[in-house]
Amino acid sequence: MKMTRLLCASTGEKCLFLPSTLEKISELRGAGFGEVVFYGVEPPDPWRETLGQVSMTARVMPSEGNDAFHILGAAKEAEASMVVILEEDSLRERDAFPGPVLKDLVQDSPVPVLIILEKSGDKTVKGLFSHVIYGTNWTEPAERALGLLLPLRDFIVAMEVVHVINEKLTVRDMREIKEKLTGTRRRCLDQGIDAEAHYYAGDTAEEIVTSSRDYRGSVIVVGGITAKPLLARLLQEEPVFGVLKRSPVPVLIVP
Repeated sequence: MKMTRLLCASTGEKCLFLPSTLEKISELRGAGFGEVVFYGVEPPDPWRETLGQVSMTARVMPSEGNDAFHILGAAKEAEASMVVILEEDSLRERDAFPGPVLKDLVQDSPVPVLIILEKSGDKTVKGLFSHVIYGTNWTEPAERALGLLLPLRDFIVAMEVVHVINEKLTVRDMREIKEKLTGTRRRCLDQGIDAEAHYYAGDTAEEIVTSSRDYRGSVIVVGGITAKPLLARLLQEEPVFGVLKRSPVPVLIVP
C-alpha cells in the first residue's frame, strides 16, 4: 500500500495538540505521507508551521459526526491510507475504554489505525518507530502489519518480535513457535532492521504491554481483529482492545 495521506481525528471532545504528538505525526513524512487531513479539528499554527517544514501539507475537513461511520467515511472521501486518532489519556481511566466508537473504528477500518493517547505534560520526543514492539500470532492481519513495517527500516532503530503463549503446548508446538519467531526475526534482519524475538506466556494483551515496558518500546504494532464466531466475540475480549486499554505508548493496528 502506498502511504500518501493521513486522516487525523478524535472521538472525544477535544485534542490537546501536544508537541510530542506533533513529533510523531511529522515522523510519518518519512513513511511517504505528504498530507494531513484534520477531520473536525483545527490544528494550531505551530502545528501547521512544523508540518510545512517537513513538507507535509495540512487541511481541515468539516466534521459531520465523530462516530466510526462518519470518521471512516471521511477517510474514504479523503482517500486516506491511514487514520490517526488523538485522544486524551484520561479517557483510559473509564471502565468502558476503549468505547464503542474506537472499537468500531478498529473493527471496520480498511486502513491502518494509529491511536495516540495524549497526556498533559508529556514532553517525550522519542521517535514513533524508534523502538517497535511487534506482536504477532502469524495470522493474516499480523503478517500485513509486518509488511507495513519492513519498508520503514530507515526509521526503525530496533524491533522486538513478540508472541504470547496462552495455552498449554507440546514440545513440538513450542519448537514450531521458536522456528516461526526465528523466521520472522530473520525477515527483519534481512531488511536491515535490528530485531530480537521473544515469547511471553499469559494474557495476550497484558504480555504485549509488558513487553513494551520491558524493552521501552515507542509504539506497539499489531494485526487487527480476525473473524470469530459471534459467541466467541461476546465471551472473550479482543486482545487489541486490551492493548489499547493498557498501553503506555501509541498503538498501530493493521487490518
